[in-house]
Amino acid sequence: MSISEFDRWYVQLDGRPVAIIEDPIEADMFWFTWDVVQLG
Repeated sequence: MSISEFDRWYVQLDGRPVAIIEDPIEADMFWFTWDVVQLG
């Protein structure tokens, strides 16, 4: 599975979305960094 720069995932707390992680940047062979954007 490849990771696209357009991939976005929701972070949930108690079943409610509280943030989005987006903009993956390849940091190493197996690691990516992400931007965390708080919702609301």
